[in-house]
Amino acid sequence: MTAPVDYNVHVHRSITVAKPALELYREWRTPQRLADFVHGADPVTVMDDRRYRWVVRIPGIGWKTWASEVAEDRPGETIVWRTVGETDLPHEWTVRFEPADDPLSTVVTLEIRSHVTGGQVTDALARLTGRSLDDHAAVTLRNFKQLMETGGIAGERPARLRPSPARRRAMLAIMGAAAVSFVLVRRQRARRRRFRWLGP
Repeated sequence: MTAPVDYNVHVHRSITVAKPALELYREWRTPQRLADFVHGADPVTVMDDRRYRWVVRIPGIGWKTWASEVAEDRPGETIVWRTVGETDLPHEWTVRFEPADDPLSTVVTLEIRSHVTGGQVTDALARLTGRSLDDHAAVTLRNFKQLMETGGIAGERPARLRPSPARRRAMLAIMGAAAVSFVLVRRQRARRRRFRWLGP
């Protein structure tokens, strides 16, 4: 039996979205849509109907990859994801959909429980620079609200255009090769000019 994870950082954020709960639930339950609003996420890879593989850029840390599974699924009410397998960022996400005062709107609550090295101290320092889990949750919910109500996210580059780690490495390799080629060409031209000047 797997030992329970000691989650030492707990984030709780809510926002009201002018859409019915079931419609919002479907967006969160569709893997292909998650990268459109989850802050820093690349398109999610579907492993099976309950497990996804994530690639997320975390401010101050870089690109991280993990697998998660749907641990609880109540249509129109709650979705819970939990990391599975080896990861240095074990966490659990809970999204709840509850009626708002306006019958045409829904209160969406995102709860993140995670094990962070250094715990509350690390989280407190991250808050000073806007890089905490709380900031991540706030931006994700803001993105979700804008996307659902207006069809787009102001000032946000679409997630599908963010380069993945593999693509970034390939781009760096190409740039490095181009730089080397440029230097070699310059040296060759300089050598030819030198020989031409020394000629009869």
